[in-house]
Amino acid sequence: MQGNSGIGKTMLALNIAAALSKGEPLPGDTQPREPVNIIYNTAEDGLGDTIKPRLRAAEADPYYFNDR
Repeated sequence: MQGNSGIGKTMLALNIAAALSKGEPLPGDTQPREPVNIIYNTAEDGLGDTIKPRLRAAEADPYYFNDR
């Protein structure tokens, strides 16, 4: 995704990732699916101060919050 700062690109991506991690339907879809693992690659956002808090807020599967 590309766009100006502060328009919600990371929030959108992480909300989609959270839904997929729980097997929830995506917006516009009604069919649940199997939960999947997510790989999220970023060059700008920090794991501890941005990514994890936003995944928690989106109620992603908490299994992925373990510090490994």
